[in-house]
Amino acid sequence: MVECLRGVKSEDLVTTLPKLLTSLWFPLLLGPRIDSDLLPDYPEVLARMKKNNQIDLISGYTSEDGAELFAVIQAERLDINFTENFDEVAPYTLDYSEENDNSFQLTQWVYEYYMGGRKLEPTNNFVKVCT
Repeated sequence: MVECLRGVKSEDLVTTLPKLLTSLWFPLLLGPRIDSDLLPDYPEVLARMKKNNQIDLISGYTSEDGAELFAVIQAERLDINFTENFDEVAPYTLDYSEENDNSFQLTQWVYEYYMGGRKLEPTNNFVKVCT
């Protein structure tokens, strides 16, 4: 993969990101993506089939680390985009693949569980959605 990237012009790399974005939402494109060589299937499928490597992992979290994302949607235009197009925006914002068969159901569950139909405001559970 590194060799492949070295062969790509920097202009092509820089101009590709806007083409990948499907909304005005914060461009979080960091989740696992299916790639026949590097990642042949969804991580949960590989784990179920015991086709994953056992490695040591150090992990942690910060309380309400999603608060930084809330600042991004303070602009009215982004707020409207996120609220009215949640089904389309959530898979990218919450970093799960749209290709997942359960994408629509998962999106609906997340919205109902955390938002309960409320408008996005600093005092409600939006920070928890992003955390």
